[in-house]
Amino acid sequence: MYINDVVDINMFFLKNSHISGTFNTATGVERSFADIANIISKISACEITPIEFPEELKGKYQEFTCADMSKLRDVGYQIASTTLEEGVLDYWEKLL
Repeated sequence: MYINDVVDINMFFLKNSHISGTFNTATGVERSFADIANIISKISACEITPIEFPEELKGKYQEFTCADMSKLRDVGYQIASTTLEEGVLDYWEKLL
């Protein structure tokens, strides 16, 4: 999740202080660490050599993440999340 989205969500709750609870803050889209690597590869024009996921980590490590955003949407937060591609590119450009 991109930090600008976290700030937007916090500002939503600041303006709507009558709302309380525990809410997922994420994009709601399943993505992998390989997705991040592939985006960086495209941006930087570098080649990535993929490796197989280690057998000893299977079942012990979360390969994909995806949060249910329905509770946050149900209380009125409707701003779309920054895509992984947009967030990585923005961060990359700021690093340069």
